[in-house]
Amino acid sequence: MSTSSGDETAEPGPAQELTGQTRHTYLGEVDDLAGGGIVLDTGQVCHLPLIPLEGIVLMPGDTLPLKVVRRQDRAKLEAALSAPAPYTRLIAVVCMTRSDPGAVHLHSVGCTAEIRQISRQDDAMLNIVAKGCQRLQLDLYSLQHGQDLSQAQQTITADVAPTYVPPEAGQGIAYWPLCVWNRYDAFGLAQEATTLFNAMAPKVRQLQGDPLALSYWLASNLPLEDDTRQRLLEAPTVVERLKNEVVLMQRMTSLRCRYCMTEV
Repeated sequence: MSTSSGDETAEPGPAQELTGQTRHTYLGEVDDLAGGGIVLDTGQVCHLPLIPLEGIVLMPGDTLPLKVVRRQDRAKLEAALSAPAPYTRLIAVVCMTRSDPGAVHLHSVGCTAEIRQISRQDDAMLNIVAKGCQRLQLDLYSLQHGQDLSQAQQTITADVAPTYVPPEAGQGIAYWPLCVWNRYDAFGLAQEATTLFNAMAPKVRQLQGDPLALSYWLASNLPLEDDTRQRLLEAPTVVERLKNEVVLMQRMTSLRCRYCMTEV
């Protein structure tokens, strides 16, 4: 995302829901937790409970349902629930991949998630629904010899607020010509991405949302390999993310269900 001055940052606004609110009934009865909408300062260093998930790239705005059985992971979630403000109910989610048997790779860019719903099934299982909030950078170099990955330092990162193309650019009297401004126009790219998606999936309710929320929604919902999805999460600006998504959608002709192959 480009900006004209300072270090102004943008938080994703609400993207339009395409299928309405999902009720994760397979988790059983879950209790809604009061409050919510925790936002940490950009650049803030923290040590949130780290939850590596294989094959899951969580984006800001995503809903994350989890059935947690492992004692270590349950302990992390309990620690998040009892953490002091402003870290209460926050966890750090990062994607984990396996290249070879026994070889685990942990990506260094992940997402904070706020626990919104919870249910406990005896002492063996903890069910939660969390919401992706903000990108974070995992500093693996901060670890000392022998320290566990969960002790790695985390830094909150954000996208820079998009620049509006000035009206003077269309009149040819701005400092830069219109063709240059258009290369950094997040709103124009969002419109192009929306048009491409709606053409591929005409049966889906029309997609709307501000450029930042839209870029994350597309990154989460387009049929992509995990490494491509991870690169979109790591994109430093909304402009770069949307440009990549436009290129990816230009190569697609339709969207199909991965299970039944029915065209969306």
